[in-house]
Parts: sequence; structure tokens; C-alpha cells
Amino acid sequence: MNDKRSWIIFLSCITLLLVVMLLVSRKMVRLDEQDLRLHEEADVSESTRVALWRMDSHAVNLINDAFLNPNSPYVKMRINKYGSYVLNRNRLLISKELLGQYYELHAQDTESVEDEQPYRHLMEYNARLSLSADNKCRWINGQLVIFRDVKSEVSVIVLDWEKVKLELATVANSLLKNVTFDKINGTPFSPATSMVSIPVSINAKETFRYERSSSPIRSMLVIAWSCIFLPAIGLAMIIFASSKLSERRASFVAAITHELRTPLTTFKLYTEMLRDGMVSEEKQKEYYEILHHEAGRLNHLVENVLAYSRIERGKSLDKEASAKIGDIWTAIATEIDMFIKRSEFDLDNQLDMDADVFVEKAGVERILINLIDNACKYGTGETNKICLKSEKDGDDVLIIVEDWGRGVDADILTKMFKEFRKSDSEAANSAAGVGLGLALSKRIAESMGGTISYK
Repeated sequence: MNDKRSWIIFLSCITLLLVVMLLVSRKMVRLDEQDLRLHEEADVSESTRVALWRMDSHAVNLINDAFLNPNSPYVKMRINKYGSYVLNRNRLLISKELLGQYYELHAQDTESVEDEQPYRHLMEYNARLSLSADNKCRWINGQLVIFRDVKSEVSVIVLDWEKVKLELATVANSLLKNVTFDKINGTPFSPATSMVSIPVSINAKETFRYERSSSPIRSMLVIAWSCIFLPAIGLAMIIFASSKLSERRASFVAAITHELRTPLTTFKLYTEMLRDGMVSEEKQKEYYEILHHEAGRLNHLVENVLAYSRIERGKSLDKEASAKIGDIWTAIATEIDMFIKRSEFDLDNQLDMDADVFVEKAGVERILINLIDNACKYGTGETNKICLKSEKDGDDVLIIVEDWGRGVDADILTKMFKEFRKSDSEAANSAAGVGLGLALSKRIAESMGGTISYK
């Protein structure tokens, strides 16, 4: 019940925290997207402004070169209405001087400007207009025609717009992505996106300089969510481990209570009968034998619990040393014989008693006792026989405990080496034991660098 309440409280708190974090995150993401959009728009506007300066400056040079250079590749046709063309050098020099004042804008750093943009665009448009005061550009039948009036003489050239457009796009390419041009032919236009040297407006929605990943808000959200999820996962693991520990403790208490009940009842009943003289002298030996047997069961249980406690605390049962299998067997032969007689089994001992092993002697003794005890409990079959074998496997020695029981069910096989796996009901309906022997044997074997398995 306490575990269930802990999970309910934990899940309620986590749910509330997640809902709050989700609402805050959505709001922050929306604000971040709005901020990014404003920065992108401001960046496009600033990049467009600088690109217009560059393109107008380049276009003025291109037009001047077109009038001066008879072989200009950008000219499709020349017309001199009033005879030879005379260049007004003074006005051209003035235009070049104005051009030089603003040409430094090509390399200047830009920053987002959000206030007074319309006024700024108009002022800059008028400034750029002064660069091309000598030229008048018109779209006539889709052709880009440039008029220049110099001392009552008018020179006219028709530019190759496709070449000019490609040249201007190249100039703007370092600032704007996929820039396009729209012809202005008497239609309303915006000074913020229009050239003054050539009647066109530009369209561009992306720049090369702005990066979305520069915003720290999303990174902060990832960190915030991590700070929630990681402790939550850790706390869930602690609650789960605590719950499993409580279950194991409850199972152990239930199983060991059941395991102690039978021998204690036997001790109480038989000692009372012996005390009150209710047992004949012929039966007394049998009663003493039963009491000795139950005492052995209790001793085996206590030894397993104490050994498991030492292993859990990281302590070994004995120091590793060289020993013969025969010496190990001699130390446990009496206890093994008690198991065999009690279960009415036959033991076929094929151990190589002279084989040397480097082990914790007490640990191997405990493993053999537990495995043979387990075989006596569950090995009943066509023949009540237990066979012990030892085999050399390189530098290792395999000890095999074989019985002819019905085997282990698949659902039990996955948990047969887990400690305290018996519940109260399982302990009441199965052979004696608390479900500790195999788990303890596996832990002891692994602590010595060995393994234990079932086949």
C-alpha cells in the first residue's frame, strides 16, 4: 500500500511539473520564433539596403562604361540623336565623387534596425538617386533604354538586360539568396527595395548571414527538460528499487517464517513428549534422530542466510587457497549424507578427489551443499539418484550435479537464480527452503571468478 501511494504521489508531482514546463516551453518557443522572425526580417531589410547600395554603385559604373566604351558587352544598341556625343566630364567627375562617398558601404558591418525604417529608406533612396542624376532609364517595349543629356545633346543606349541582371545578381549574391528583379514601369514602388539607377525592384526573403541556431532559448529549454527528466528517472529508479526491496523483504520474511514453523513445532511437540515421559525407550532414539534432523535443517538455513549477508556486504567466505576436491568433500560429507538419507536418494560420487583447485574452500562447500540439497528436493523422478562428476576444462575444473527429476518450467527458469523468489504461498506448496540456496551459490561462484548454470 505504501509503495502504491509513493507511486501515486510521484506520478502526480511529475505530471504537474510536466504540464507547467510544457506550457512555459510553448510560450518560450513562440516568443523565440517571433524574435527570430523579427531578426530575420530586419536582417533581410538591412542586407537589402546594403545590396541596393552595391548594385546602384555597380550599375552607375556599368552605365558610365557603356557610354564611354564602344565595345561594352552590355550594350545592345547606340543612338546619337544630335550628332557626336560629347561627354560632360565635370558632371561625370561629380557623380564619381558622390559614388566614392558611398562605395565604402560595400564592406561595412550591418546591424538590425527596427525604428524609423520608412524614413531611413526614403533618405537612402534620395542619396542613391543623386548617384544617377545624369542618366534617365526607361522601359520601352521591354527594353532597358538609358538617356543621357549632355549640353543639349542626347545619347541613347539600349542595355542587354539579361546580362545586366546577371551582373547585378552576382554583386548582391554575397548578401541575399535567390534575388529576383521586377521591372518598374509607372507602377507604385517601395524605396526600400528599389534601385535608382535602373527602374527595378528586388525581391529576396533570405540572407546568407543569419543563423537560427544562434538563439540560446532552445538550448536552455533542452537543459531545463534534462534537469527535470534525469532526476525524475533517478527518483523513479529509487522508488522502483525500494519497492522491489520491500517485496523481497516481505517474501523472505514470509518464506523463512514458514520454514521455521515446521521444525520449531516439531521441537516443541517432541521435547514436551520426552519431558512428560510419553515416549517409550524404543521410540526415544527415533525422536532424537528427528530432532537432530530438524536441527540440521535450521542450521543449513542459518548458514545460508549468514553467508548471503557476508556476500551482500562484499566480504568473502574464506581466503582463496589451493585445495584438493577430496578435502572439500570430507568437510561436507556428513551433512550431505544427512540430505541423502532424509530424501531416500542414492549418491553416485564420481568426483576426482585428487584434483587440485584454487578456490575459497568454504564457498565451494556451501555451493555443493546447496546444489545437492536442491537435487534432493526436486530431483525425484524415475530413479532417485544423484550423480556427482568432475571434469577438467583447460585450467578450470567443472563440477556437475546431475539428477533425474522432471526439470524446471520455462517461467521458473528465468528467475531460479534470484534470491528470495518464493512467496508465502509458494513456500507452503513447494519443497522446504526460502529460495536462497541457488542465488547464494551463484553469487559465491561469481565472486571467485566462476559460473554456475542449469542444463
